[in-house]
Amino acid sequence: MNRITIFALALAVTACTSETPESPADTTATDPGPSAAVLAVANESRPDADRERDAQRKPAQVLDFLGIGPGMTVLDMFSGGGYYTE
Repeated sequence: MNRITIFALALAVTACTSETPESPADTTATDPGPSAAVLAVANESRPDADRERDAQRKPAQVLDFLGIGPGMTVLDMFSGGGYYTE
């Protein structure tokens, strides 16, 4: 057999024998609780003007969608009034 045939056979065998991860013993879903973004938006120290904008801007959903979380460094270019900067 030539090298290409051996490689093709090895690749086919590998594809057919892929391992599946073991399922966890406990399959009940756990509630992770509110996201960091939800907790940040609920912070009572936020300015009232920002709180009034929350219904239209949906800051927690935007931050969750962008994947921004605790400990991350984020650059807010053209921050305007700084609504999301805080």
